[in-house]
Amino acid sequence: MDVQDPILLDKIKNPVRKEMLLIIYHQPKRYQELADQFNLKPGSIYHHLKLLEPLVEKKSHGLYAISEIGRRFVESNNLIKQEDKLPEISELAEKEDILFLLWTHNGSKWLLFFIFFITFWLSIYDVSIAGSAIYASRTIPALVIDIVALLSGWGLIYYISTIFSKSEGLKLSIVVRAISMLPATIMGLGLLLLYLQGIVLGQTVNTIIFVISFLFGITVTFSGIYYLFERPKKLAIISSGILGMVDLLLGIVILVADA
Repeated sequence: MDVQDPILLDKIKNPVRKEMLLIIYHQPKRYQELADQFNLKPGSIYHHLKLLEPLVEKKSHGLYAISEIGRRFVESNNLIKQEDKLPEISELAEKEDILFLLWTHNGSKWLLFFIFFITFWLSIYDVSIAGSAIYASRTIPALVIDIVALLSGWGLIYYISTIFSKSEGLKLSIVVRAISMLPATIMGLGLLLLYLQGIVLGQTVNTIIFVISFLFGITVTFSGIYYLFERPKKLAIISSGILGMVDLLLGIVILVADA
């Protein structure tokens, strides 16, 4: 396609679309980020993005990036300075941080398998991964705690994904909940391996490990809600905090049952 095509040039006569194109040229943006930045209604953002096609293309999970045509269009029409031109587009498309890669990389399926396998293995030794925290109970079977934590978190995340009229489906909800268990799974595995070697850690060290796994679990939950469901950061923080409280409440129930 000719980058001097009048139809393409007509797309950026609107100053909002021109600015949006240049912003996406410099860094791929999610739908919610564009809505926050331009302070426009979702329908208006969607309208501008549709008009910017094929200069802009939608990637996975709501990420909008400059297309090869868009890149040539911006550079050929001198919309940016020479020194601001980007490197090869292959280095740009899907440019995001490590938390974004956690939710979009193809290896996430194997990660889920690892989490469920280790969780089941730990339950044999009465160690449960109650969402973002590690618990051990003398009265409640660990596997029961795991299932209750998984289902309660799953339901809460699914509720978060639908209450704002944007259902992402049960599949994504269970992925977010399961991967939020990763920090506790890894630390629980470490504790079990030490135990099998005859090494028993003191109460203080166990408390520190609990706190670390809990905080990292909340962080992973936040990133899942933020990246997969495209929720604003403030809402993602509140939602992940609520889920963390659910995990702590489950811990209180376990303590009461063991008392």
